[in-house]
Amino acid sequence: MQCPICKFTNRDSARSCEKCGGGLEVSCLNCGAANSPASRFCGACGASLETNAAPTGADVARDAAAERRQLTIMFCDMVGSTALSSKLDPEDLRDVIRQYQTLVSAEIRRYDGSVAKFSGDGIMAYFGFPKAHEDDAERAVLAGLAIIDSLRAVRAPLGHEQVSGLSVRVGIATGEVVVGDLVGEGVSERWAVVGETPNLAARLQSVAEPNSVVISARTQRLARGGFRYVNLGLHEIKGIPALVQVWGVKGKKATASRFDAAHGKTLTPMVGRERELAMIDRCWQRASAGHGQVVLIRGEPGIGKSRITQFFCDSLKGQPHQRLQYQCSP
Repeated sequence: MQCPICKFTNRDSARSCEKCGGGLEVSCLNCGAANSPASRFCGACGASLETNAAPTGADVARDAAAERRQLTIMFCDMVGSTALSSKLDPEDLRDVIRQYQTLVSAEIRRYDGSVAKFSGDGIMAYFGFPKAHEDDAERAVLAGLAIIDSLRAVRAPLGHEQVSGLSVRVGIATGEVVVGDLVGEGVSERWAVVGETPNLAARLQSVAEPNSVVISARTQRLARGGFRYVNLGLHEIKGIPALVQVWGVKGKKATASRFDAAHGKTLTPMVGRERELAMIDRCWQRASAGHGQVVLIRGEPGIGKSRITQFFCDSLKGQPHQRLQYQCSP
């Protein structure tokens, strides 16, 4: 691998130049993945690695039009980075921060979020842009909990046993923003947002305890009953005139399904699905007679697929059957 500074040819496994000491890896500003200095695009996410690269057609289409949309924003900040800098050699500190950025970015991508910005040891991520899901708030909370777990396994370079595991603070807020039109000449942050939500998420992160996730009331309402919460009360947040309700996330709640977590026992009567339920019941009768059946329920998010399934399962109480339930990770 050739050093971009002194042009010395290094071993393929080298991370720093063996002649001048320069770095041989380029970190992607979008996802944090390490790439070779000759790479033009990130091998993990496909983003351009050239600071002043001309935007692609997809970039222009994405950035040209402003979008008003609901967005869940996460701020993640490493605890004690200033103290860490006094204990570690700068190159060792760089490796620790790079490992931190890579692990955090991986968990964000795991739940289909997007890394919007790296700022030292701080990371901002979006859930709901450029790709939106019906459960973006839940995905953000799951990512925050996963980040805390993954960073506990981080170990410092050899000879620095006092740095064992990293602590982070995570703040998450949901609200309406305008995103996508703040790109000017020489600006590298293509996904800047305007609105109260980024400020709220950053402030929530600052009031969180180490290794904890703090969320806004709107995020808590959208994430529904899939988590165990602690009410942290009303807080004064700089830049926001009214007191803000703050919630801490203690962990994921053990539930049979996400439908149970969202609705619990509070279900309204089934209305207007007589035809669909009759068809499912006919298939059940055939299956009971020994003729195997498969029923596929397909529809837009929130249209009531899980509700129909739950209603049918409830109707089988008292009848001999065996129920197997599987679900995909969000």
